[in-house]
Amino acid sequence: KSRYEQLSESIGGNKIPPGVTERDLDPQHFPKVCYKVVNNQIDQVMSIRNGVLETKLAYKQLFNFYYKDGSSPMLTVGGIIYSKNDESNISKCSFEKLDFIRTERKKYEPYEIIIPKLTFREMRCLDKVLPIKESTSIKNNKEIISIPRELRKQYSKIYRYFPNFVEAEI
Repeated sequence: KSRYEQLSESIGGNKIPPGVTERDLDPQHFPKVCYKVVNNQIDQVMSIRNGVLETKLAYKQLFNFYYKDGSSPMLTVGGIIYSKNDESNISKCSFEKLDFIRTERKKYEPYEIIIPKLTFREMRCLDKVLPIKESTSIKNNKEIISIPRELRKQYSKIYRYFPNFVEAEI
């Protein structure tokens, strides 16, 4: 079966956005199609829900993450549903000040999470000095200097959200 047929069977052909072709379903473009499917579904449900409510609800997208789990592209989209009466309170939250927030829904511009290929030891070493400016604290640290600059930069963007765990044998 083609990817289009598989997607149609999986979510229902009526949920596939108009104009989607087989090429749009290759691994590189598929997250964008999924993003459109999710947003269309949100819009549809919000429209139905608001049709019967006196106080209308609104949806504000807050994040749109793209990353790879191994070689599989992954997409995570989420936001907040609120009463339109609370619009001013929502705007006071200043979500946009966070660099990973993506409130734009008309175009697909995810925050791409790039997981640097570091050892646990390298991550722990960086954790000890982050957050830092590139020029401070690392010049005399041979272990940190040995980590390529690009990997340090990638890790510094995500380290606060990186899962921490410990393996233990009992």
